[in-house]
Amino acid sequence: MPMSIRRNISVMTILMKYPWLVYGIDTLRRIKDKCFSKEEFAKKSGVPKRLVRSLLYYLVKFGFIRRKEENGKTYYEVTERTHDAFNYISCVLSADDKHHLYRIKDSYVMITLKKRRISAYTISSEILRSVEELIRKEGNLTLDEISERLGMRKIVIQRAIRILKMLSIVCESVDVNSIRQCNIREE
Repeated sequence: MPMSIRRNISVMTILMKYPWLVYGIDTLRRIKDKCFSKEEFAKKSGVPKRLVRSLLYYLVKFGFIRRKEENGKTYYEVTERTHDAFNYISCVLSADDKHHLYRIKDSYVMITLKKRRISAYTISSEILRSVEELIRKEGNLTLDEISERLGMRKIVIQRAIRILKMLSIVCESVDVNSIRQCNIREE
């Protein structure tokens, strides 16, 4: 697929298909300069060099940044497309340096930084709402029971509960693997 065609794909399509790129775009938001080096990006992102190289490659590939050579050194320049992406992404919270939660339209993206990769998954607000309502209504359920009642896979429910925990909707004492003692915080 030629580079120009990739740049014509909508920002939302890219963010939903490659949710781990959200972290790279958020890093671009934290870099105040329009032009930056690979080292600056690595320092702001806090990911290993191998991952920085990969993130920059995909950010260039989809037109979020432009690669420039000056005096034998490579620099990257933020494009207008990045500013469009900023409008879609809102950083909900960062639990620590490794776990980040973002909101994109009506979905949440959970990013976990690992040594060799960036793990990301997307859960829609509807799924979060239905899991929260069931836990609020029934309270004392196992993962199997929630999965059966909602007709969803266990992994989706586990991820939804992790996000609910990060949002402090479900209490911290909840064990994601066996949620028998699950409580919902009243707001």
